[in-house]
Amino acid sequence: GMAKKVKYKPRLIFTANAHFPNELFKIWTAFACVSSDAKLVVSEHGNVMHMRLSLMDHEEAISYRKVVWGAERHLNHVRLPAQKTLRKPKKYSSTGQFCTIVGQEFPTYAYRCQSGPNSSLILEDFQQKMNFINLLSSCVTKKLRIRPYPNQGWDLAGKYTELYGVEKIDQSITLRASYARSKVIVCGYPQTIFLEALVSGKPTILLYTQKYWELEKIYDGLISEMRDASLVFACPDKAAGHINRIWRDPVEWWNDPKTVAAREHFF
Repeated sequence: GMAKKVKYKPRLIFTANAHFPNELFKIWTAFACVSSDAKLVVSEHGNVMHMRLSLMDHEEAISYRKVVWGAERHLNHVRLPAQKTLRKPKKYSSTGQFCTIVGQEFPTYAYRCQSGPNSSLILEDFQQKMNFINLLSSCVTKKLRIRPYPNQGWDLAGKYTELYGVEKIDQSITLRASYARSKVIVCGYPQTIFLEALVSGKPTILLYTQKYWELEKIYDGLISEMRDASLVFACPDKAAGHINRIWRDPVEWWNDPKTVAAREHFF
């Protein structure tokens, strides 16, 4: 009834996430598309390399067009730049001093089928990050900062604090501020944070639980190239060894032609 009271009849409806939680919006949109011949355009609001197991092409099925940040994978996809990264990538600034780890946390109970370490699998991801931290050299550990994900039920922030001390928890208000203070960034999962880290211009690696992050096959070649350039790791031992080696001068590795080529391929 409330949806029918909305008299506005648009030609185009654009949404990034209201088609998930907002019941009034969903019903109103359905009426508009059926009775007024409106066209629904759905935009990605996050992600980088698309997960193979996610929305099962639901958005493609309900939309006239879907705006994507990465490669077009469907007939109704239209690729446009990610709005939050429209600024030109910055050159590396030597003002940062920290090795910043950006963590991930999933809710206690899985609520849908999707790629990633859902429910208690996140504890394996947490163990991977602990193994990585424990293998860092003392000079890196002195400058370590951890930016935990907001508590989803596992309170990983509390566990990091208990293990490494409150002084190791990043206190920056925004992710961008965390990146600005960083000498090296370690992203814990392959989504928007990884894109933003690379755009920041700071030397960045991805350390993730690869077996749980089932990505679209179109990214296999890119992942392989980034792994060869020491940008992507699934093994905490290798990731820690790489950070220990480059810590004194990460720019040398970051500007190596092989690293630059892999970064450009990503973009």
